[in-house]
Amino acid sequence: YAESLPALPALPAIPAIDLSVFDVTNCLKKQCFEELGCFSTQSFVEEVKKLLTSGDVVSTIKSATALKQILSICPIHPEAMNVTLLLFTPTSNKTQSFNAYKTDMDQFKASDYSPQRPTAFIVHGYTDYYEECDGQGMCAWMANIKNYFLSQKYNVIAVDWKSPASSINYFNSAFNTQIVGAIV
Repeated sequence: YAESLPALPALPAIPAIDLSVFDVTNCLKKQCFEELGCFSTQSFVEEVKKLLTSGDVVSTIKSATALKQILSICPIHPEAMNVTLLLFTPTSNKTQSFNAYKTDMDQFKASDYSPQRPTAFIVHGYTDYYEECDGQGMCAWMANIKNYFLSQKYNVIAVDWKSPASSINYFNSAFNTQIVGAIV
């Protein structure tokens, strides 16, 4: 069967990537957010650029696409991230939700959180989000981990950063994990 297929045309040669067009000095170099500190894209972009600029033809194509993406990396303002802390405790069946950035400490102090218990933080990755068990007992991975720690008498805080984690630009999400970490 394979002998009856027509030959594929040869792929054109792909020129080397001219890195001078990817001038990171045009990136937003540093943005500061009150008590969280300052975040710079320049060193992140330089490191990714080094990783992406070697290899075969397929790698070259992927690198060109990735380099275009890293040029659009910008720190997201913490308020726009909508990072949510979901508190679960062994003494309560309710989910207690808090805005992670500038958490209302009076609201948190009124919660079922106990500093006498150990606390576990669960944080999802790229394109994921916190999802609870369905009515049939099927649980997403974060809910399974939460349930385990609750059975061990822990406070559990699930960090849901769905909005920045869902960026079509992986590098933008990866860069902004620094800000999510600072918020937590």
